[in-house]
Amino acid sequence: MKVVFFALLFVTLLASDSLVQERLAELPVSEQHEPEEDIFDYCYNSIVEFLRPLGTCERSRTLYKQCDSAWANKVIHDKTICQVGCLMSSVSMALRSRGKTISGATANPDTLNSWLKTHGGYSGNLFVWGSVAPLGLKYSGKTRSQKTVQECLCNSGCEAILNVNNGGHWVLATGYDGSGYTVNDPGYSRTKYDYSGVGDVAIFYA
Repeated sequence: MKVVFFALLFVTLLASDSLVQERLAELPVSEQHEPEEDIFDYCYNSIVEFLRPLGTCERSRTLYKQCDSAWANKVIHDKTICQVGCLMSSVSMALRSRGKTISGATANPDTLNSWLKTHGGYSGNLFVWGSVAPLGLKYSGKTRSQKTVQECLCNSGCEAILNVNNGGHWVLATGYDGSGYTVNDPGYSRTKYDYSGVGDVAIFYA
């Protein structure tokens, strides 16, 4: 359908450009001039820009695994980091990558978990979104806008944490390309998720 639309638009532009040239030829020679960019050029350039492949952004981020033996069995509320700590582990990766410390210690799933438990960071086993603001990462909200997430990933002061696997898992985004987001996945060995496989995206600013 898109191909047919652009084909019809292209033919229309050709016809429009011919009419413009005919009208121009009717003017006295002294009044004839070439426009800086005629309608054909303008629309053609707009189409080219619209069809241009998506760019890319990529940055390096610390990778932590929620089932690392150093903290896998640490309890959040009544479940362990290995069982349900994907979101918190993703947040700890963002903190560590930005050089943030937690009470003077390196940010990781263990130190972040301990801090959250004493600073209102959990409701049961669920992470409280705004709780890490004192650590230098302010929660902005959730979005499903691909453009918003891409802008975040090209912004040095922004972090995006993706909800994947039909809502059952969270991963830290590290970049994007034409087909999906590259990630640090705390629970699996995957390094990329297609755009269609991503639900809500939590946005944080440092």
